Amino acid sequence: MKKHSHYLFIAISLIAYYFMAFDAQRENFQELMFIFIVLFSSFFFFWKKINTTGEIMLWSVAFRLVFLLALPAFSDDYFRFIWDGQLLIHSYNPFNHLPPELMTTDLQRHIPLSAEVYSHINSLQRSNYTCYPPFNQLFFAIAAFFGGNSIFGNMIALRVIIILADVGSIYFGLKILKKLNKPVSAMAIFALNPLVINELTGNLHFEGVMIFFLVVGLYLLLHNKNKISSIFIGLTASVKLLPLILLPLFYKKKGFVFAFISGLVFLMLFSPVFFLSPTGNFYRSILIYFHSFEFNASIFYIFRGLGLWIVGYDLVGIIGPVLALVSLLLILRVSFKSQTNDFVAFTRSLLLCFLIYFSFATTIHPWYIVTLLMLSVFSGNYTPLAWSAVIWLSYYTYRDSTFTENPWLLVIEYTVVYAFLLVEYTNFGKRFFAGI
Repeated sequence: MKKHSHYLFIAISLIAYYFMAFDAQRENFQELMFIFIVLFSSFFFFWKKINTTGEIMLWSVAFRLVFLLALPAFSDDYFRFIWDGQLLIHSYNPFNHLPPELMTTDLQRHIPLSAEVYSHINSLQRSNYTCYPPFNQLFFAIAAFFGGNSIFGNMIALRVIIILADVGSIYFGLKILKKLNKPVSAMAIFALNPLVINELTGNLHFEGVMIFFLVVGLYLLLHNKNKISSIFIGLTASVKLLPLILLPLFYKKKGFVFAFISGLVFLMLFSPVFFLSPTGNFYRSILIYFHSFEFNASIFYIFRGLGLWIVGYDLVGIIGPVLALVSLLLILRVSFKSQTNDFVAFTRSLLLCFLIYFSFATTIHPWYIVTLLMLSVFSGNYTPLAWSAVIWLSYYTYRDSTFTENPWLLVIEYTVVYAFLLVEYTNFGKRFFAGI
């Protein structure tokens, strides 16, 4: 009985995922936290006991399929994905028009779904140009092609793409673990993590597709297939721009040719922006992220508080870009000081680069950190796993229309994160905690 006791917690997880998918609401923080505690508690009971490739794949797919027919409950970003995809397959340029501008034309005659999708796009998305790179837009177009004139059909198509990407990431991740002689159960940190399942499959965030290309690139790198690997690293940055910060580290490990090919692939796939957005609308949308967005930050909030105390108003437009520059300089320092000959040490450095960036960022949504979880599978770090257990506290902000954050929940979240970071990445932390 004891040998198979983890199946009880898997069953509990399946039930909890059902309620997460079909019952939970973002505004009901208490219910959300209860479901999350059940999911994460169950996860900690069974994740190390799932130690075969077959079981990892089976339960990874099973948990994700619970969400297959559920509308995303915690994010409405997917309406913009559907909007952009519908524009593309009907020969409209999603980079050069705000949604309200297009709704003043005869768009509804050409795109039957446009009015319904537009009614669900939030005010922030309506007032800004699309910020999704062309290669990412390709997946929106594929979903629009197969989804037809149905929001539900488009949503299902998007979800299938993300589930397939997750399965691919897990498959190649398991092959990397085998090559490194690491236990298969390590993959559960990503494959069976409630945060990953809810934010990617549940809420349809395309970090999952980005992670797929990153994992394939790392798998090829581990097998010394450097040129093909560099192409996949370029594809990674083409889905989401953030992995561009990793190029100096790949340059340190594999040299100029590798970084050049990756950069060239990115530029080729990104180049349509130069023609589709000649007036710079895309770049303005990206810059808004540094100048205006504030959510679940750590170091930024400290400097913002100092700014409010000194000058009396929010200095996000100044502090955001300055902290972005500081993080870039620190990432460059890590990139060129890191030991990259050993694959595990290299993944620790990749993870550290992301952790530096997020430490100084003005906005940290829960789905941002799922990439850290995949890297931690190979590096052996537990900081991302700890963060995935507490970042759900940020959903407190959505309990009502004021979107007010709770500073004490932020303190709890980042005390946990920086305690783990201190232990894992500093000698002082290791000595301090060893003496307790």
